[in-house]
Amino acid sequence: MAFGFRTALVSAAFLGLAQAASASVLTFDDLPAGEAFFTSSYHGFNFGNNDPQTNPWFWSDYSPTPYTPFSSPTYVATDYTLYDGTPLKPTQAITSVGAVPFTFDGAYFAGFDTIEYQLSLGGNVVYTSSAPSAALSGTPIFVASGYAGQVDSVVIIGTQGYYVMDNFTYNTAAVPEPASLALVSVGLLGLGAAMRRRKA
Repeated sequence: MAFGFRTALVSAAFLGLAQAASASVLTFDDLPAGEAFFTSSYHGFNFGNNDPQTNPWFWSDYSPTPYTPFSSPTYVATDYTLYDGTPLKPTQAITSVGAVPFTFDGAYFAGFDTIEYQLSLGGNVVYTSSAPSAALSGTPIFVASGYAGQVDSVVIIGTQGYYVMDNFTYNTAAVPEPASLALVSVGLLGLGAAMRRRKA
């Protein structure tokens, strides 16, 4: 009986941690057909400033090679008129509505050149990619963020208008702190010792 209870408790603890780590994915495939600039938030995120006159971010279901969505039919991209000959130029940030912290796993990209990330929390840059991504092509590749901490803003640095993004992957669940994980472990060990003493 004690062994069964302990096993159930440990299983529940690990299940809770697994659920906290499960990711959400913005596929953009529920956006209206055609092309349009973002003018409002989308599933808790602002892609740019939502001003159709100055916002670089738009969605599209038109995908000539090499602008290939990972999950058809829709992707998001930045306006090609922003291209001024400068590669690896930042665009307007993708931000969580209300600055709700989230962890950013990464996204799929296709197109030309490479991309990098700049991640911020509370207005402070907390992480910048140490190197550009692998070269983009007509085959979408997942570009991981490389950062496990919480952020509220993601800036894509790339050749503006020459890449498309799909399956933006994130997690808004709280990231367990190392101290919390240690406390759970100590508690489980203590419970196990108590059960062994009771059984003896």
